[in-house]
Amino acid sequence: MIFFVKKNIFLAKICAVLGILFTNQAFQAILFTSNIDLSFTFEQDKGIIEGNEPIIIHFRINNKSTRKIHLQTYCSWLQMDKNKLLSIVPNHFSIEPNTERLLSVSYQPQEKGFYKANLSVKQAGAWVKSIEVFFGYNLSTYKPYPPKPLPADFEAFWQSVKQSLAAVAPNFRLERKQQLCTESYEVFLLEMQSLDNQTIRGFYRMPIGKRKVPAILQLPSLGGAFYNIGTLEQKPKHGVPLEYALLSLNVRGHGNSKDTFDADKLGNDFFTIGIGNKHTYIYKGIIADCLRAIDFLHTRPEIDKQKIIVEGGSQGGGLSLIVAGLDNRIRYCCPDVPFLCNMPQLSEVFWVKEVLQKKQFLYSTKQMLETLNYFDAQFFAQKIRIPVYMSIGLQDYTCPPHTAWEAYWQIPSAEKQISIYPYGRHAGGGEQHRKAKFAWLAAQLQKL
Repeated sequence: MIFFVKKNIFLAKICAVLGILFTNQAFQAILFTSNIDLSFTFEQDKGIIEGNEPIIIHFRINNKSTRKIHLQTYCSWLQMDKNKLLSIVPNHFSIEPNTERLLSVSYQPQEKGFYKANLSVKQAGAWVKSIEVFFGYNLSTYKPYPPKPLPADFEAFWQSVKQSLAAVAPNFRLERKQQLCTESYEVFLLEMQSLDNQTIRGFYRMPIGKRKVPAILQLPSLGGAFYNIGTLEQKPKHGVPLEYALLSLNVRGHGNSKDTFDADKLGNDFFTIGIGNKHTYIYKGIIADCLRAIDFLHTRPEIDKQKIIVEGGSQGGGLSLIVAGLDNRIRYCCPDVPFLCNMPQLSEVFWVKEVLQKKQFLYSTKQMLETLNYFDAQFFAQKIRIPVYMSIGLQDYTCPPHTAWEAYWQIPSAEKQISIYPYGRHAGGGEQHRKAKFAWLAAQLQKL
């Protein structure tokens, strides 16, 4: 079921088509000195078009200066999942001082899928601004293409990871954190041993005086950290309602689990630690940390083992899909704006491409992509048969919507649902979706 909820990485390519060259440094300098603002809206807020309608986008170009300006614009249309430039439409006009100009454009896609409109603005012979807009066409019946075959030893590899993890004694330790406790719940620092005997930590929140409660395993974004999540009322963006037990897990390199790696210091380069080989890749350990967290939840007498939920955003969303595909102890999966989906196309996203290029003196692109095949959420999605509620931001430049869509359509579960937020960036639906997620979970849990 699909619910449609009411940087510019191609600019260099477009300029090359137009025969124009510029340096990145010069371009950035121009951006910061520009007196032009760009924004957009969809016609009737329709970022997803069903049927034979064209997509209509209203660009607003605001001249913030005190003088009249003369602009050239180039609107390019691109098919995202094929990385294909379809057309470029030029225009030119003037804008009076402190005035906004509306530029409405339309396009009739010929194929189902995800598209991008890119408006680039040129002033006095220099590129000054650009904005890109993602949209979808007939997504309700769009299946990207047949699933890629799994690597031949995919199952054997993950079975060996599970066996290696099982050989490590978890040694679960809980330390009550009085300053985080309330009349309604207790909070504990959790420490445990994971793959390679790494110490992994998180925070476990337990409702006071309740038994057989549902439990949420909350997984972090890349570089993210959990300390005191709080309730949904206290923290509308990340909180969890009081009726759930909650394990907010800091996987290796994150939060208070930085004994060996530090995602904060490494930034996006954390993604490529050990990427030359599936046995050394950082996400092998991270995924094992998530499985160990499920081991912990299964030791807790207050938890209803039929109501264990995994959720997270970005990296946490991708990990949620992976864990749900790997471990049948997970009964509900709620990934938001998931990372780690459709690795071949994700590797073309500006920031991922940049960090992979830094490793090319050590490994070939082919070698790195072969490693990433073992950690691609789309392959784990093929094994998910539990209820799933996913969300994506249609304007997400970090984890573009077509990458998550690939994983979503490969989930064979009879109960899957996705919410697409037309103006949502990497925060997806934000507080609105957080409320919707827990309303969905409450309805699911009532069925038991």
